[in-house]
Amino acid sequence: MELLREDFDEIQKKIISFYGIDLSRKYELVKNRLTTFAIDEGYNDLHKFIKAIKKNPFLYKELVNRLTTNYTYFFREKEHFKILKEKIIPEIMNKNPNNLRLKIWSAGCSKGNEAYSIAITLEEMLGLKLNYSIYGTDISTKVLNFANKGIYTREDLKKIEEDKIMKYFNKIRENQFQVIDRLVKKVYFSELNLMLPFNPFFNNFNIIFCRNVMIYFPLDVKIKLINKFYNVLQPGGYLIIGKSEILPKTKNNFKLVQQSIYRKEL
Repeated sequence: MELLREDFDEIQKKIISFYGIDLSRKYELVKNRLTTFAIDEGYNDLHKFIKAIKKNPFLYKELVNRLTTNYTYFFREKEHFKILKEKIIPEIMNKNPNNLRLKIWSAGCSKGNEAYSIAITLEEMLGLKLNYSIYGTDISTKVLNFANKGIYTREDLKKIEEDKIMKYFNKIRENQFQVIDRLVKKVYFSELNLMLPFNPFFNNFNIIFCRNVMIYFPLDVKIKLINKFYNVLQPGGYLIIGKSEILPKTKNNFKLVQQSIYRKEL
């Protein structure tokens, strides 16, 4: 099917306007995913299908689901979880011995792998005496439904040691493993567009993970989001981004701790 340039331009401008995601150089990706979507909906003409999408908010929402990339797996960039366990959590506990409640945000959580990886890391800290809550958010309702079910394949779990799989997952059928209830009760998933004002509840975080999300944002959008993250972190709180990412050197107040890890000063 043919994707007219004017249709592509209209779609990518709407996506960047509402969600901050820059698809201007992703013509082939948009075309391929739109084509598959159109076939699934019984269309053989992309121009007509795009006109239908503009009239139907449900189709538009599914378009967002289809165009957003959701590749992830458990303990991706494993060094971050090692630092979380060995440095960040002990530091927070030492500075707040009388208020051992931890609030962590997985922004752009995809299928929930990152949020549950954080939970497993905390559970593995023997003798850890604190209450913790983990909040996973994404713009894709499709991946959030997946995350809420907490069911994963052996491939999803490829970076987890076998003893941890046995400890934190129940095998429900061949090649399907479900996160145990104890972890499910600690992790909360919800839809959230990072471009919109945050719900007042989304504040006072100790740690924010936003890894491999801002690589899709233009610089001006990235700077605005970084400042929003700064405002909702507690003093001394941490922002963890992808290992291939760097925060702009100007126009942000974070202090670089080490590669991809930043702290809001006390």
